[in-house]
Amino acid sequence: MISLKRHLPRTLLLTALLGAAPLALAGPEHPGHGGDPWAGATRHLAHAVKRLDLTTEQEDAIKAIFEANREDLKTSFVAERELREELHAILTADVLDDNALADAAQRSGELAEERVLLSGTVAAAVLAELDETQKAELQAMREERQDRRRERFSRRYGSD
Repeated sequence: MISLKRHLPRTLLLTALLGAAPLALAGPEHPGHGGDPWAGATRHLAHAVKRLDLTTEQEDAIKAIFEANREDLKTSFVAERELREELHAILTADVLDDNALADAAQRSGELAEERVLLSGTVAAAVLAELDETQKAELQAMREERQDRRRERFSRRYGSD
């Protein structure tokens, strides 16, 4: 019988490694993530909120939320960029260093956890400043973006 406790750490390590390997092999300067503190979901949220009809008080509060978290976001993304550079060096070396790879995979998981927690905290604080109509508008924008993404995918790779 397979023990989940025994295999879970290995599975998590392998998952983190498989997720990070393509980025590392692509090179240390993955486009769009060169330490940009607004990369990813936080940047999308910042742009979407600008399209809402906000009061001056809401604009000021939301701007303060992003500014208060700017350094933490930047630190997180810089750390991820540095890890990609390290992974690139490990994966393109003449001899694979299993220990260094395992360590990098572990840190990759920790950085991903940190990013999710930080982005989630920022998103929750921003959403708390919006009224129900604005939240519905934001959700509609999200759904439109997902529809465009699905359409692009379907055009590129065919529909299922």
